[in-house]
Amino acid sequence: MGGPGTPGDGRWAAVLEHLALVTPDDGGADRFALAVQSIRHRPSGPLAAVVADAAPSELAALGALRSRLGLVLIARCSPDVLDGSAHSFTGAIVVPVGHTIDFPEAWNQAVISCGRRRAVPR
Repeated sequence: MGGPGTPGDGRWAAVLEHLALVTPDDGGADRFALAVQSIRHRPSGPLAAVVADAAPSELAALGALRSRLGLVLIARCSPDVLDGSAHSFTGAIVVPVGHTIDFPEAWNQAVISCGRRRAVPR
C-alpha cells in the first residue's frame, strides 16, 4: 500500500471506476459550452479531456482554461490519426488518438513533456 495520492489509497480506483462508466455524449455545442462555463466558474485542475471530432473552437475553449487550471491535456480521438505526437493548441496539450497510435506511450510522452514526473503505468 502506498501513501496519500498513490494508487493504493483508493482514490485512483474510484476515478477509474467512474471513467469506465462514461459513454459518448453528442449533446451538441450547448452542452459543451455549459461544461466549459462550469469549469471556468469552479476551476479545479489540472484538466484531462477526451474528445472526438472536436472543432478548433472547442479545443481553443478548453485551451483557454489553462490560465485557471494550470494544465490542460486533451486526448483527441479520430480514426484518421496517423501520428501520435502531442502538440500544443491554444494553451492545451493535444494528444492525437487513432487506431494505429500507442495511446499510453503518446499520453505518457505528453505528460513528461509538461514536466510532470508521474506517467500512466503501462
